[in-house]
Amino acid sequence: MIADVQKLKKKDKLGLIASASVIADLVDQGWLIKISRNERIIAHRPSDDDEEVRAHKRRRYLAARDAQLRQPATREFINRMERGVLTSTGRYSIFSLMRDGRHLQFEIAGALSGTSEKTLADLVRPYIQFVQSTSNCAITGLPLQDIWRYFRHTWTNPYESVPGRSMLFLVRDGAAPNHPVMGIGAISSAAVQLDARDRFIGWLGEDIIADCQQNPNPEYADWALATIDKALKAIYRQDFLEKGILPAKLPKHIPQSVIAKLQKLAAKARDEHYARAEATHNKAKSDGLGVKAADWQRYARSLLFTSKRARELAALLDTRNTLQAAFNGAANTKRLEVLLASGAGRAAFSKVVRLARSMTVGTEIADLTVCGAVPPYNALLGGKLVAMLAASPEVVLEYRRRYQSLPSIIASSMAGRAIVRPANLVFIGTTSLYGERPNQYDRTSYPCGVVGGSEGDSVRYRYLTSYERNRTSGVGTFQFGRDTKAAIEKYLSSTTNGRRVNNVFGEGTSPKLRSLRDGLDALGMSSDEMLQHGIEKVVYGAALVSNSARYLLRLDDMPHYLFSLDEAQASTARIARHWFERWASSRMERIDTGQRLLAHTLVRPIRHGARVLLPSDDMDQLSFRIE
Repeated sequence: MIADVQKLKKKDKLGLIASASVIADLVDQGWLIKISRNERIIAHRPSDDDEEVRAHKRRRYLAARDAQLRQPATREFINRMERGVLTSTGRYSIFSLMRDGRHLQFEIAGALSGTSEKTLADLVRPYIQFVQSTSNCAITGLPLQDIWRYFRHTWTNPYESVPGRSMLFLVRDGAAPNHPVMGIGAISSAAVQLDARDRFIGWLGEDIIADCQQNPNPEYADWALATIDKALKAIYRQDFLEKGILPAKLPKHIPQSVIAKLQKLAAKARDEHYARAEATHNKAKSDGLGVKAADWQRYARSLLFTSKRARELAALLDTRNTLQAAFNGAANTKRLEVLLASGAGRAAFSKVVRLARSMTVGTEIADLTVCGAVPPYNALLGGKLVAMLAASPEVVLEYRRRYQSLPSIIASSMAGRAIVRPANLVFIGTTSLYGERPNQYDRTSYPCGVVGGSEGDSVRYRYLTSYERNRTSGVGTFQFGRDTKAAIEKYLSSTTNGRRVNNVFGEGTSPKLRSLRDGLDALGMSSDEMLQHGIEKVVYGAALVSNSARYLLRLDDMPHYLFSLDEAQASTARIARHWFERWASSRMERIDTGQRLLAHTLVRPIRHGARVLLPSDDMDQLSFRIE
């Protein structure tokens, strides 16, 4: 009894710490906190005044970013990068990779007046450098990953790693000493579902159904069956055979009783997985390389993937039953019409489309999650340059080189063997930071003719305004600091139900979001309110091929790129030249650009926009220690 009381007190203490941390974070960002009559905490996010929307959002981002920069490990990293390293050719620091704006303006003035032999075009020579975790800058000796990370900390919003794939790159200037960094970018795993993007690509089930009803396309019938069969072959079934749930060869029609057994097994394995929290048994190597066949089978037989396999098999077999029933006895040219004539048939077809999307959304489309210029190049619209190069042939080839031989962790764990999917990057999506226009993606494009494509085509970031819901919903976790997240995790672990989100790859999307949602609910707070930070972002997309939907759905075997993949580095130079002629050269001639450049000096005391300004270590800020 005494132990129960002590346990209750500890749980209450953890709940109090977590609740206070949540409130402190939200108040710090301008939220209004009230206590209802039934003693529930009610949180109202700040409303945006139309006249200062961007400024208000910037303050909210900065509050979250400054909280991160106050972390001791982050402060030490910034200080270490600024101290630099001593090499055989001298001492180099992160400042060695910044361009002095005064020097650049001096050179621009010389080129414009004719007193210099250099032309404006000679003053910048952009190129891409891809970041590898073990690679260093050949000039300064600094790790490329640290260089990228330092400049990312100058962004308004906090820096967070993203789950899945993430290909970082620097854009550097070969025309200046030490090749300073002009901008940074990151190509990351795409969001699984985004209505505006998916409608733009043309692979939403409801849109395909509407099109087929207007213009019936018989090839979709064979495609639907082939997609289901491919998915069935990619699921490990040996243990289900051993248990007598499934036969060795699947018949055309599976009895509903068998599907019910699979659903029951999925639920039982899921509950056991959460109860045991078997994180250590499910985790494959992050890149999937070097995993033996026996290990993939072990992952497949884990409770987590047993649940996923049984649930997926039940859904696939049920969908296949619907297709077979509609196609049975119908003429080949009429099968699709018969299927789409019923509500059950349309629902089954939509499931096939979602299935086909799931096979390529994580591997052949990507999000541009970081894209921006490093001062002083922002004065020359360097962000547009980074965006253009992110959609270049050189990035497509590096993406293919990096991922074409990597097994998919989840697909391989489902199949019990290594599954390697194509890595043809065909679409890049992105969002603006503040959800406002204009921004760096508007009017950003390059003609395909300069990179071996057709003269009339262009690679263009399109604002998806003609596609409904072209803004993201403004849901996320950035409004909560690291200490708050840790406090919620600790409290959640102390509850009767235990910790249900195990941060196991394959358990589900966004473990941080799910964990926070569970924790806020356990604290008696409204997770729906508090996770709606309200900072919406408008959606953009750039198609790199002419057959996006058909290729991604595997109606076409190969992507039809809008440019040539030959001589990729030369294409980068030509894209950079287009950026210079379209944007940078005219900026160089403006008086206000010169004034902006002069603000960035590397003469001590260093005042430069590319330097991370650490916030004061304010001891008055609320802090909660977790014992």
